[in-house]
This record gives sequence, C-alpha cells and structure tokens, in this order.
Amino acid sequence: MGIEEQFRRFEKFIKTDLPAQKSLHLDKISQDLSAGIRETPEGNFLVKETIYGPGDLHGQFSFSDLDLSHPLRFDSFSCPPDEGTFNLKNIVVIDTETTGLSGGVGTVPFLVGLGFFRDGTYVVRQHFLPDYSEEHGFYKYMFDDLPGNMIVSFNGKAFDLPLLTNRFLIQRTGSEFFSRKHLDVLFTLRRFFRLKLPDCTLKTAERALLEFERLNDIPSEQIPQTYFNYLQTGETSEIYQVIKHNIWDIVSTMGVMVELERYVESAEKMDKLSDVDSWAIGKFYLQRKDYDRAFSSFSRSEGTEQEFHFKNLFQASMISKKLCDFETAVSYWKMLSESFNPHYFAALEEMAKLFEHRSREFDKAISCCRRALDSIYQVSQLHDQADFEQWQTRFSHRLSRLQTKSSKSK
Repeated sequence: MGIEEQFRRFEKFIKTDLPAQKSLHLDKISQDLSAGIRETPEGNFLVKETIYGPGDLHGQFSFSDLDLSHPLRFDSFSCPPDEGTFNLKNIVVIDTETTGLSGGVGTVPFLVGLGFFRDGTYVVRQHFLPDYSEEHGFYKYMFDDLPGNMIVSFNGKAFDLPLLTNRFLIQRTGSEFFSRKHLDVLFTLRRFFRLKLPDCTLKTAERALLEFERLNDIPSEQIPQTYFNYLQTGETSEIYQVIKHNIWDIVSTMGVMVELERYVESAEKMDKLSDVDSWAIGKFYLQRKDYDRAFSSFSRSEGTEQEFHFKNLFQASMISKKLCDFETAVSYWKMLSESFNPHYFAALEEMAKLFEHRSREFDKAISCCRRALDSIYQVSQLHDQADFEQWQTRFSHRLSRLQTKSSKSK
C-alpha cells in the first residue's frame, strides 16, 4: 500500500486543522530577523537572504577561488559511477531546521535554507514558518525561482528530503524540486575521510577541510525547543541563533563538496599518497570496477603507515592478477612475503597457485608452501596456534598435491 493510499485511508481520523496558535505580528518578526514577508493566498512566511561575495571567507575557504563554470565530475562523488559533469551554477544546497531530530510524521521543518549562486555571489535564502497555520503557503512557494537542476545536501537523503516530501504530501501540494538529481555530500565524506577524521559530522568536516570554527553556535538538539519557545512567546532572539546555524550549515556543505572534489582530482596527479588516502581512493575506484585508477591509487602508497601500506600492496597485486599482469602481481607478492604481515600467507598462497596452475613450476610452488609452513611453526610458538590452523591445513593440502604432481612430471 503506497503512502498516498495510506493517507487517504486514515485522513478521516487526522485532524488537519491544527490548534490555533498565538497571533504573532509578522511585521515585528520581519524587523527582528531582517527578513521580508512573502504573502500568499495559502499563508504568509518570512524570507531572508544572506549574500557572500567573491571577497568573503568561510574559515579559509575563499569564494574568490571558485570558478563557477569549472566542470565537476559526477564520478568524483558517485559509486557506482555516474557519467557527466556539473558546475556550481547547477546546484542548490538545502538544509532544514525542524521541530524534532528523529524525522517522524509529526516533525515539521520550520526553517528551510537554500544556497545557490546568483550573478557571481553566493545566496543563502532562508524560509521561516512563523506559525503552523501558514504551513501550506510555506511549502507551496518556497521552491519558486530557483536556478540550476541539482540538489546538494549533507545527510539530506536520509533526513531533509524525506521529511519535506512527507510534509508536502500532507499539505497536498508538490514541487518539481524533488525530481532533481541529488548529491548527498555525507556519503562522499565517509568514503574518503572516515579513517582520517574522528567522526563524519559536518562540524568536524568543516573544521578539517575549511578550517572553519563555529563561535557561539546553538547545539542542534536545542533547536526544536527554541522554536516551541518562540511560538509561545513571540521572542525571536534565539531564533536568530538558529538562522545563523542554518547559514553555516549551508555554506559549509557547499564548501566541503568543493574540497572533496579537489581532493579526488589532486590525488590523481600526486606521485605519492598517504597510505590512508591510497586505501580510501583505491577502494572507491575498486568498488566502481575502475581497475586502472584503483591500481594507480593502491600502488602509490608511500609506506609510512604499515597497516594500510600492506593492504594497498595486496590490493595492487590482486588487481594485477585480475588484469593478467602476472609479472607485476608476483613482484608485489614477493614484497609482501619478505616480512611477516597480515598478508604474508595470502601472498605466498597466491604465488603457489600461480606457479602450480599457470606456469606449472611445481618446485617454486612447493618452495612457497614450505616457507609458509615453516613460518606457521615459528609464529605459533609466540601466538595461539589456532589462529594459523586454517593456513596450515591449506598449505599442507596444497603441498601434498604439488609433491604428487611434481613426481609424476619427472
């Protein structure tokens, strides 16, 4: 049963007329928030615009460095790959502040911020719901007169867009805005920086990538109660803090998106990558089955962080094997088998398989198996033998088979 059918089934039980709220003087609120009043037949709401010019900074992120026509590749962000390009003039960044953080049916977005470029400046246009009774007009007209054809958000696929879609449905209105292509920056941030940052919140990302530090920011968990206080008292001083918080969210989302694209683009041109970067970028291309770029990333691991360096070497070897570049694959397996590491036994096994089945050099394959079994005996004196039983079984079985093959071939 679709959501529209469910709504029709239960709408007779739903009280669509919300309780009358305290009458609030829009002119005073408009003046307090330095916002204009948008009057519509279905309800009135406030609109506030904040402009960032070419000379402005957001932390160390400079608007003067932006080339609005520079093509950004979809495949820098998407997995699976998405062909084509877009530029900054195509995007509208969206962020909402709501009456609840869980996103349930009763949660109402009371502040919807939209960020876009207009005439060389970055505009943050915010729509504020002054009262529940104005909700229909608030949703019906908030997406009017927007440029571009693409949505950018931070966790918007899981929170902002589903929440807005539900409220539009309840208010029996719609918008072409929801049919736009949607890039959620959070997914890209996690993909490349999950191992480098303590967490993947927007505040952490803006601090690391934009060097932007929020001062006197209202905590997100206090925002719903701030709106409820406003509805009761009409006092807007705390609402101004919410507006500032929303502006920062929108500008940071755009800035983080730009820096992530620069990160991927610059990584392709560097001779060496940090081991963590090599792993993150290599995995990204490997998941997309872009084996050439994946190999390029894994093979440029600089070797200072051993855990990831060994992972990178092994992945480079397995890509070489997949591409039938066995000479390169063997060179990596030999490197991995020079010292004990998490891929030591896997490297010896891969070499043994290659020598057994492809080059039929049984003596070399037998040598790999014996090296592995000798190493298992040595490390089992220092570690729990159970940790190596599986390897011991596999190499013993392979050695027995190889010895039989070798004797028959002579």
